[in-house]
Amino acid sequence: LGFADYCFNKSHSACYGMISYQTAYLKAHYPAAFMAALMTSDYDDTDRLAIEIAECKHMGIKVLPPDVNESFGEFAVVPPSDDAELTGFENIRFGMNAVKNVGTGAVEEIIRARTEKRFSNIEDFMSEVNTRIVNRKALESLAKAGAFDAFTDRSTLLHNLDTVLAYGQRLQKERASGQTDLFGGMGGEDVAAKPTLKLDAPSAKHTLRELLLWERELMGLYLSQQPLEAFSVLLAEQTTPLNSLKAEHEGKQVVVGGVIIDAREITTKNGAKMAFVKIEDEHAETEVILFPSTYQQTVGLWERDRVVIVRGKINAKDREGNLSEDIKIMA
Repeated sequence: LGFADYCFNKSHSACYGMISYQTAYLKAHYPAAFMAALMTSDYDDTDRLAIEIAECKHMGIKVLPPDVNESFGEFAVVPPSDDAELTGFENIRFGMNAVKNVGTGAVEEIIRARTEKRFSNIEDFMSEVNTRIVNRKALESLAKAGAFDAFTDRSTLLHNLDTVLAYGQRLQKERASGQTDLFGGMGGEDVAAKPTLKLDAPSAKHTLRELLLWERELMGLYLSQQPLEAFSVLLAEQTTPLNSLKAEHEGKQVVVGGVIIDAREITTKNGAKMAFVKIEDEHAETEVILFPSTYQQTVGLWERDRVVIVRGKINAKDREGNLSEDIKIMA
């Protein structure tokens, strides 16, 4: 019994101490590689990924959207960009395995196809990958996540997705049958040229909000831009940061702002509808309570990812009437 009093906790303390030392060393001396490995281990936990991407930003490391020429299955360190001299750090590319609907098979096929050389354009990509493995669903998800941004904008590619897929299937069918252009091979050389791919312009390009919604849907978070970035100055001037709200502010009027991350509608005993909306700013998150009269006037406004400014009263009391740290806003 005496041995059990100290053997377990001391041995574990030693192990955790060693792991802490090793990880701190790696983060200090190989920051980009360390953060890439950390995000790879948490690729299916979007809450953790959001924290780690925020830490990368704090460290001066850019986490870039997926790219068919640079991304691997896992999060990977890539050469520094032109402005890397300002930070001294390399960048990290988002792993394609972390993009929904793509699949390991499609990722492996893309990496295999680019082994000898990078893809120069969308025609090059479609002629090299197997479209039975990198199918329509995978192509659409990669396009929405920004993996083809180096070739063309997302709206144009998505508008022509069927044409692009048919182009790739045609090339592979001809290659499988040994068929070439009518004049291919003349002059002692294989001069058969790939057919060109004409992309039609979409009638209207998707909005920034739509692009960001795709990123959140497919990668679990915003990557190219945070919705709050466009409103940061406005929110700083007109609202109180959520992390500054305290229990002792109970009953005080306040103006807060943030992006809607969740909205839940309920029906009261009287048959009226009210809602509980969770918003977050750059510092914290809180719940906004909308009673029937207020909710009725603003119904339709409370969509996820919309940025709002809310005027209301601070409520910091629990069900027993005691002050707590669980701050809510009565809109």
